[in-house]
Amino acid sequence: MGKNDVLTVDGDGAWTYEGRSGTKHGTLTEDQRDRLTALVTDPKLANEARLRMPKNMCADGVSYRLTVGSLTLTRVNCGHSTQTPTFNAIVELLGKATPI
Repeated sequence: MGKNDVLTVDGDGAWTYEGRSGTKHGTLTEDQRDRLTALVTDPKLANEARLRMPKNMCADGVSYRLTVGSLTLTRVNCGHSTQTPTFNAIVELLGKATPI
């Protein structure tokens, strides 16, 4: 994904990607949707949202903003943070499930 790319996943697993390469659509498998639902409803995700993360310390980190209902997490990925395993699992799942 590139600068200002957006991936939106609906409750039914339908996803839309909007970015430099245009707009793409797809649907998560039932297993992927179930896994994503489990991750975004896990109370650990809300705990991770409250963490104060260090400033970006890498030259080419990827910035993510995850919004689930009223919960928003903003993270810069310079490699997986051990402090945010639920967030990391969501990023990994969506990266594999949405061939962009």
